[in-house]
Amino acid sequence: VKELFQGHRQRVRGVVPRVGRGGWYVVLRGITNVLLRDLNTSLVAEQLVRGTPVVVVDLVDYDEIAHHAGPQRPESLRALEGLDRVLGLLEQVCAVAPRDYRVVVLSDHGQSLGPTFADAHGSTLTELVTALMGDDPQAVDVPSGEDMGPINALLATVFPSRAEPSPRTGRLRVRRSPVADGGTTTTVPEVAVVGGGNFGCVWFPREGHPLTLEEVRDRWPHLVPGLAAHLGIGLVVARTAEGEPVALGLRGLRWLVSGRVEGEDPLDGWPEHAAPDLARAVGLADAADLLIVSAVTPMGHVHAFEGQVGSHGGIGGPQNEAIFLYPADLELDEGQGLVGGEAVHAQLLGWLRAWGLR
Repeated sequence: VKELFQGHRQRVRGVVPRVGRGGWYVVLRGITNVLLRDLNTSLVAEQLVRGTPVVVVDLVDYDEIAHHAGPQRPESLRALEGLDRVLGLLEQVCAVAPRDYRVVVLSDHGQSLGPTFADAHGSTLTELVTALMGDDPQAVDVPSGEDMGPINALLATVFPSRAEPSPRTGRLRVRRSPVADGGTTTTVPEVAVVGGGNFGCVWFPREGHPLTLEEVRDRWPHLVPGLAAHLGIGLVVARTAEGEPVALGLRGLRWLVSGRVEGEDPLDGWPEHAAPDLARAVGLADAADLLIVSAVTPMGHVHAFEGQVGSHGGIGGPQNEAIFLYPADLELDEGQGLVGGEAVHAQLLGWLRAWGLR
């Protein structure tokens, strides 16, 4: 009932940006913010009273609401107040537990506000990608040839393509392929697009191997420049034939390892860790052929490629700022701070080893 009322209140007050808050989310909020919170509190309190050496719990209340209401909206802040009460209760339990406990509170990410990519630009990322690959770019709002001019010229200079520049190749066709049991067939799509927050991934499953930027340009000449020129896209990242990944913006390229730049540096204004973070992401074993990051406004607003008004998973805005609260008498091994989940994990393990718990 609370969720239905709060969603209705957003609509009546004309709060923007916002997303729909009906359907299964109403049930999900009840589970995460009532049942799971109470269950987690009870289970953790029980383990503390038993003297369990290490207790870890994931409190998902705020994250779930902030995705749909917005990170700093009233209902999201009320969820934080609820979590604060839970931590206060657990602190009281620690005071009477049979052993001393040190409490560390951390978040795995922040969240950035912003209208979804579809709401802001009239099409989903999947629709944009398929339109740029195919013969009918008018299907969605894609950049004009004039918009693509600067990055297209730069790509043609740095990464010459064997494809003709004028025709739009790559009409989308469904191909039937046999599967192992020999009795059925499965559809192998020409392109697979997945969005997590303002971070998009594009694979080309039919190709049978990870594609380089040069191969993508040969196959679909308008795809990469069209993405880079789109107002809702901030960065496009791809592997190159020479082995070093590159980030592309509207008017420039940057090699993510060497730091070499052609044209304007597309990472100007992005967080300082953007280059190594993107290089790591594109270097993962199952990384997509193209990685896409939405544009970020001067206020730090992003465009999620899924139906969320508060999002994380990409780069830009408060989503890249997590919290790490620990007792003042403890010291960080890194000295100046921690960057990345691996560093946080190493720090926690270091403290546990120092206390004889690992």
